[in-house]
Amino acid sequence: ENRRNTLSTHTFITYRNMDANTSPQTWVEIIKTAGPFVVALGSLAFNYLQSKRLAEINHKKDIEIAEIQQKTIILEENLKSKNAYLIKLEEIYSPILAKTEAILQNYFGLVFQKTKSIEKIQEDLLNYLSDDYIAFSMEVRKTALAKAIVICHTLKNHKAYELASQFDYQITQALALIDISGKSSEPEHYDALKQAQDTYRLTYVAFFYCIVNDEVKTAL
Repeated sequence: ENRRNTLSTHTFITYRNMDANTSPQTWVEIIKTAGPFVVALGSLAFNYLQSKRLAEINHKKDIEIAEIQQKTIILEENLKSKNAYLIKLEEIYSPILAKTEAILQNYFGLVFQKTKSIEKIQEDLLNYLSDDYIAFSMEVRKTALAKAIVICHTLKNHKAYELASQFDYQITQALALIDISGKSSEPEHYDALKQAQDTYRLTYVAFFYCIVNDEVKTAL
C-alpha cells in the first residue's frame, strides 16, 4: 500500500513538472502520440452505445413479436370457436327454414289453383298439409330460438340476437297466415304470404351475415 501511494505521488509530481516545464512542441508530440488512443476510446464508447441501443431495439421487437404471436394464437382459437358456433346455428336454423318453406310451398300448390273447388282444397289440405303444419309447433321454434340466443350471448353479438328474435317472429307471422279451411284463395292472400316469406328469408340471410361479418371484423 505504501509503495502504491509513493508511485501515485511520483506520477503526480512528474506530470506537474511536465505541465510547468514541458515545451509546446513536446505537448504536440504527446497529443499526436495519444491521439489514436483517444480515437480508439471514442470508437469503443460509440460502439458500446450503438450495441446497447441495438440490443434495446431488438428486445423491444422481440416483445412485440411475442405479443403478436400470442394475439394470433388467441385469434385463431376464437375463430375456431366462432366457426363451431356458426355450424351449430346452421344446424339449429336450417331445419326451421326448410320446414317452413316446405309447408308454404305445399300450401301454395294446394290452395292457389283456380280449377279446384273449396271442398277439394279443404280435402287436400287435410290430407297433405295439416299434419305437418300442426307438428311444426310453436314449441319447436321457441326451443330453436332459445338455443340461438344462448350462442348469440356467448358471441356477445347483440345484433345477431335481435335478428334471431325477428326471424322467429316473422316465421310465426307467415305460418299464421295459412288458412287450413281452404277458404282464402284470393290474390291478396297469396301476396301477403309471399311478402311474409320474403321477409323471413331476408332476415335469415341477415342473421348469418351478421355472425360471419362479426368474425371478419374480429380477425381484422
